[in-house]
Amino acid sequence: MIQVTINDFAENIYEYLENIDNQDIQIVREGKKTIILTVSEKKTPSQRLRDIVGPINLSDDFDYKKAEQERLWEKYESLD
Repeated sequence: MIQVTINDFAENIYEYLENIDNQDIQIVREGKKTIILTVSEKKTPSQRLRDIVGPINLSDDFDYKKAEQERLWEKYESLD
């Protein structure tokens, strides 16, 4: 990971962005939270959805009625 100041990053932005594939960049600002630009692999929208939601079971033995009841129970339980 490269650590640079916000001023250095702003002056050399094209150079840093060309090398972003190689390593992460941490941008430091005085008195503020740091900003980290990370290298990540390109994923399709369906792959990103699977990462967020997890596996989805749509088999024939899936009990939709029970799933709906559980969802409603959680929804209205929080209102008590």
